[in-house]
Parts: sequence; C-alpha cells; structure tokens
Amino acid sequence: MLLFALACSPGKIVLTNADGEPIGDDTGVGDSGDTGDTGPDGDPDYSVWSGEREIQTEDGCFETLYEDGFELESDWEYYDEVVDYCPECQHFYYAEVSPEVVCEVSVANEVIRGVVFDEDSAEVWTFYPGEPRALDSNAAFDGWSIDYDYDLYDGYILIEGRVEFPAL
Repeated sequence: MLLFALACSPGKIVLTNADGEPIGDDTGVGDSGDTGDTGPDGDPDYSVWSGEREIQTEDGCFETLYEDGFELESDWEYYDEVVDYCPECQHFYYAEVSPEVVCEVSVANEVIRGVVFDEDSAEVWTFYPGEPRALDSNAAFDGWSIDYDYDLYDGYILIEGRVEFPAL
C-alpha cells in the first residue's frame, strides 16, 4: 500500500492512498463506526525488544541509549539460570545496546532482560552478571509498551526506559 501525507492545516496531517483518497488523520478522532482505539492493528509481537533508555546524571548530563533485540527461547544455554532468578518472568530478551559510552560512563553493549506482565503493569528485570534483580517492579504497561525507571549509584544516574512492541 502506498501512502502519502498532505498538510491540510497547521498541526493536522491527512494520510491518503495513491489515488488521493483520505484514509484517516492524526487527531485520534475516529471515523463513524470507529471504536476510537488509536493503537496498532493486530496483536503486539512480544518476541521483539525495541527500546531506549534516557540517562540523566546528577551533574546534568542527559543522553539516550538504544536497545534492539529478541526473545530468548528455552534452548538458550543460560535459560534455566535466569528462570531460577525470576520464575515469574514470562519472557526473556537479549538486546544490543548503543552507544558504548553515555555521560562519560561505559555501558554494557549487551543486556539480558526479563519481564513479568500484568494487566496494566510490568516488572522489568536485568541479569547483569553477578547482579540479577528487578529494575522496576511496577512499570507502566499498556499492552504495546513498557515505561520503566530506576537509578544507579545511589541516585547519581537516573534512567527512564521505554520498550515498544511492534504489531505481529
């Protein structure tokens, strides 16, 4: 499907198909018969980890880390070990992280995450060597994304993370 975006007025974008017919707008107001749900069509794909973490240090540095990864299956060699730490976790993920340094602090370029999903919250785990723990035990979860936060070094570094799951 070929889509075009046309600016019709300040702050409003109308999407059209190749014939110039409108197919919706960015206002969140649905057409008649629309349920008003502005989320993606289909179901979320929980096998993909796509996120970012905003890093802020006590001395005012603010930078972003990006994470892209995939769900780990039960045939992964350390699967049983992470399950021992978090038996409630429904999904485990491997993600590559970039850049390697933010706010003059070296960053692990690979992470292992675990997630416990609830209806409107999630628990996000890290399995950093020697320190498996819950990063946020009450993260916001809307079915498509997780917003979590935690701190390091007694609050010197504050981290706000977001993971968005694509549609299947």
